[in-house]
Parts: sequence; C-alpha cells; structure tokens
Amino acid sequence: MESSVVFSDERIAKYYKEGFWSEKTLDDFLDRMAGRYAEKEALYDQRRRITFGELKTISDRLALKFLELGIGKGDIVFIQLPNWVEAVFAYYALFKIGAVGSPINPHYRKLDLQYLLGITEARAIIVPDHFRGFFYRELAEDLKLSVSTLRYVLYVGKETIDDSLSISEIAESDIEKRYPDGYLNAFKPKSSDAAELIFTSGTTGNPKGVLHSHNALVASCTFLPQEIMRVTQDDVYLVLGAMSHQMGLVQGVFTAVTNGAKAVLLDVFDGERAVELLETERITHAIGVPTHIIEMLKAYDADKVRLHSLRRFQTAGASCPVEVIKGLREKMGCDVIVDYGMSETNYTTMTRLDDPPEIICETVGRPFPGYEVKLLDDNQSEVSQGMIGEISSRTPELFMGYFKNLRATKEIMTNDGFLLSGDLGLQDDYGNIRIVGRKKDVIIRGGENIYPREIEDILLMHPKILDVALVGYPDARLGERSCAFIIPEPGGTVSLIEIQDFLKGKIAIYKLPEKVKMVDEFPLTVSGKVKKNILRRKLAEEIETK
Repeated sequence: MESSVVFSDERIAKYYKEGFWSEKTLDDFLDRMAGRYAEKEALYDQRRRITFGELKTISDRLALKFLELGIGKGDIVFIQLPNWVEAVFAYYALFKIGAVGSPINPHYRKLDLQYLLGITEARAIIVPDHFRGFFYRELAEDLKLSVSTLRYVLYVGKETIDDSLSISEIAESDIEKRYPDGYLNAFKPKSSDAAELIFTSGTTGNPKGVLHSHNALVASCTFLPQEIMRVTQDDVYLVLGAMSHQMGLVQGVFTAVTNGAKAVLLDVFDGERAVELLETERITHAIGVPTHIIEMLKAYDADKVRLHSLRRFQTAGASCPVEVIKGLREKMGCDVIVDYGMSETNYTTMTRLDDPPEIICETVGRPFPGYEVKLLDDNQSEVSQGMIGEISSRTPELFMGYFKNLRATKEIMTNDGFLLSGDLGLQDDYGNIRIVGRKKDVIIRGGENIYPREIEDILLMHPKILDVALVGYPDARLGERSCAFIIPEPGGTVSLIEIQDFLKGKIAIYKLPEKVKMVDEFPLTVSGKVKKNILRRKLAEEIETK
C-alpha cells in the first residue's frame, strides 16, 4: 500500500532528518504512556472509564485475536462504531500488527457498505450490536453472506449469535496467556506502512479511499498539538466530532493518547450534556465544529456551571462567526484555535493561541514551520501576494495516495509534490490564509468572479439568517448570476432587498445575490458539507420550467 507518487525520496529523507518522521508508530506511543501512567484515565465515553494500562492490555488481546483470525499486515478492517472506547481498542490493536483501520460513518447502510467492501476487500467489520434504534450486527451478518471477502463480524455486546465475535468478550479474556511475552513484536509495522484508510465524503461522485501512514498520523498528533496548542499529559480532551472523521479520530482521540492526555467521548452530541462534561470531567481542550460551539453557548448558564479548567476550543470545518469567538472567550474564558485541512492532508494551517479575534474569525491561520503552502493559478504557478489562488500544500502529514486509484492521486498532485485542495484563498503579509470558496463553486458573472464563501461569511452575521449557501444559476446575458439559499432563524424570513441592503458597502455591487430562496434545510454529505451541485441543479430546473 505504499505510494511513490506523493513523496519523493528527497522529501522522505528531509522529513526524517528534520524529525517530523521517525521509526515510531502510533502504538509505540500508547505503550510508552501505559508504562508511564498505567493507572491514569485514558478514555471515558459515558459508559465506562479506561486507564492507559487497560487500553494497552485490551488492544494487545484484540491484536492477538486478529492474528488468530488470519488478519495481519496490510489487511483492512472496517470500524463502524460511534464514539465508544471499543473503537479505540480496535485501532490500536490493528496498529500493533500492521493492519489498516478504516473508519466508517455510522450513517452508512447496505448500499454504501457494499460499495466500500467491494473496492477494499476488507476482511472484517466492527459494529455496534445496535445504536440509536438501528441493528448494525444484523446488517453486517447479511453483508457477510453477499460479500465473499468479508470474513468476520465483530460487535460491541456480550450475547453471542451465530459466529459473530464479541469485542467485550475478547477484552475480558486472558488470550495473552497462550502466547510468550513479546509475541506481538514480531508483527510490528514500519512507520512508513499504512495505518488508516479513511473515505472522502465529497459533494460529487463516489468516495475515494485516503491512505495515511503511521508517519503522517504521528506528525499530526505531535508537532502542531505540542508546539502550537501546548498539549501535555495534564490535558483532558472533549471529543465532540465523530470518530469517523479526522477531527474526532486523529486530532481528537489519537492526539490525546499520543500525548498521555485523557479523551472524553460523546457519541450523540447534545449541547447541555457537552457543557456538563466541561465541568464534571474538568475539560481543558474541547474539539468540534462551529455548530457544536453555537449549541454549547446556547446551553451554557454561568450561574449553574463553573468552568475552572477549559483553556482551548479547537474548531474547523466551517466559518466561525466573530460573535461565536467572542462568546467563547467572554462566557467560557478560553482561547480559540481554528485549523484547516482535509482528509488527504490532516493539518495544513492553524491559528495561534495569541491571535486576535479577527484573525481567528476571518482566516484559517498559517502553516507550521516546515509545512509548505502555496496559492496557485490555473497553470499551477504561484500567484502574487494578495491575489486569489488555489491552496496547495506539501507537508509531512500528506496522505500516501488514494487506495487503488493512481489516476486520481496524480490528478490532485502537482509535479513537485503539492496537493491541490480545490479551495481558493488569499494570503496576508503574515502568512494567514483566508478561504474565499471552492474552485468549482466560483460564479462567473459577466466575466467577474464571485467567490461564494466571501458573501456567505458576511450573511452569517445577519440576525435573521441561521445558515446560507450561495450558488450560481445560468443567465443568457451574463453567463451566471447568484442565488442565496437561506435557512432563516426559526419563525422568520428575509427578503432579497434586506439581503442586498445588508451587503451594500461591504462587497462590490456585482457580487450582490440576485435571487433568494428560503429552505428548511440543505442537502448534506455525511460529513455535513452542503451539496451545492444539488442546489444548482434544482434552481436551474426551476428556471428552465418557468
């Protein structure tokens, strides 16, 4: 599963020399922390508390069981679990034997899973017996009958049915007594081996499998968290994002374990419950998307909750309105960090703890030293300062390539090893990048470019607007015009005139939306991205009909 497309020999040597990469794999950090802090809590998911010593013991047992099942180096195992401790057991067990853990969104059902199983030939899948009213084990057993390469179903629960394997029973077994000390060492992977296969959730087309090495994931969990966020073993993480995405899994759980910190997991987000955990678990570092912050601020009551520990709130994935940043700082007394990346890159840029609110709200920060970021034009030449260009990056956290898709890998990479993000941005004199939109979402009106993100960010400050998506629609004279799809505040509405008046003086006249449509919700990908292609198609069909 190694790729020679993304990293040149020169680049590989550079990252090892500069200390971004080493011979250590993610499981090495768990073993080290278990040796230092065996009795210290590592995980809490509202169901059970797990120490570092227990995390190592259980992951060792599960690793031995995987080997007994014939699962080893390079084999793929799907993990379709909520934010439960059993998911963490599984990942570290797979890391120990060189197998590849693949996070699968809990919302995926039969057709999604059949497609992914078909392209990956995954050997096993780990699921809840049931969760939120859905019986995952029944679906997994059904898939095992129809997908020949799927050999094993492991589940969270104790009642044995058919030949399913219970994670809970394996965790409580003494399987290690059948093997000599150090037996797992013979199966230890190299740091350059694949560790994770995560699927993109793009707004068009089938998802692509993103392969990450131990080197890339270790870099994600060490340099930026330690150097910029100053994470230590004294931190307590509140992981609000799902572990089926990099924010919850890598930036949340793996980072906490790697640094000896505790991870508190929330399987179903609830603003009130999240605020309670801030106090009862003495959270120091919360990580989630802006929506999580907004809901927590609504639920927060300073007269009922005493926050003495919260120091940082890390967010990404969408614009964070200035009122939200100020609310966090004023009400909860914590710093805010905004990071930017994608499944293929993990971290690309990040704001700093001492950045002013305008940098945190208007930009996604700047690269870490040793992380290269450029803004490129359509010819892949670097644009001049202050000009809009496609954000591209070359860092030690880049993926190994798309799984079994060399063509797609080459299409997203430049000749000198930079990954093309598809995002358009501006860079200031200090290196901070402001995202103005997606390259494919640019609206060209009479030869002038309109970048939807710029308008959306301003409209999110309108008191009557809860959410907004700007898309283009065809026009015979100008080529395209823009329409604002608006989710209004409950019980409200907003007119085109109100929107235009709110924007006048802030943006150029040609950028003003020329249609507005009120909607109750947006069509979303499983990771929460707006499917603008559906909005565009719907609008174009309406215009054509009229």
